[in-house]
Amino acid sequence: MRSLFPYILAGTMVVLFLAPFSDIRGAQESDVVVNRESGDEYRDGLALYKKNDFKGALAHFERAYALDGRNINAQFACGLSLNGLKRYKEAAEAFARVIESDPANEKALRMLPVALDNAGDTGSALTAYDRGIEALPGNFYLRYGKALLYMKLGQQKNALPLLKKADELNPGKIEVLEKILIAYSDLGDIENAYKTAQIILTKDPGHARARVAVADYLRFNKKYREAIEEYTIASKNLETKAYAEHYIDVIRQTLEELDIEKEFEARQKQTR
Repeated sequence: MRSLFPYILAGTMVVLFLAPFSDIRGAQESDVVVNRESGDEYRDGLALYKKNDFKGALAHFERAYALDGRNINAQFACGLSLNGLKRYKEAAEAFARVIESDPANEKALRMLPVALDNAGDTGSALTAYDRGIEALPGNFYLRYGKALLYMKLGQQKNALPLLKKADELNPGKIEVLEKILIAYSDLGDIENAYKTAQIILTKDPGHARARVAVADYLRFNKKYREAIEEYTIASKNLETKAYAEHYIDVIRQTLEELDIEKEFEARQKQTR
């Protein structure tokens, strides 16, 4: 079956994974005692980073790290600034240096595969996710991130176990359930897509994609009138409008053909 939602994922990963780091004040310089000059440079960099002056911020973060190699937060901030400048390969190198110093650094483990993927090195990105998951097996973001990358590559079968594990680690997140729904739909597993859609609709009754999945299930099971009701609801959402309206027309045509067939059979019986 053709995917219901071919628009998924393209260009979304950076937004998803940079969001937790858009304000890097969470990386406190007090985590490790560093010399005053390094700390001052780091704080100056933070001020510029918050203004989206990534180039200016990078200069301060680089000086902060050069002044004191213990300032791992400055090295991580270098990676974020390089990512902001779209210098993804260099960003990946910065995150890798953080991991060399601190192998369980969650933020760097999460950002390294994103930077590698942005740099076009998906193979290394997948390997980086594996390394992160090995270091932090209970981390939701690493499982989910690897799943999204697999889906971006069209490997929904590989994505599903990761999505299910992500759902176990952080139960009930609509965005995760939605990706599970899409993966099942892409794989042509209408029944499991339907079951997932039902879970989503208990949390968000107006969820258009879930309505489409329910409608598809009903259509495949020849419950045409119930399917039209679901498609009609989905047609009110711009994302699913064209798909839903197409299948409303298909079902109506099917019902007309069935009516014609029944009428023909009834006339045949009358002439016998």
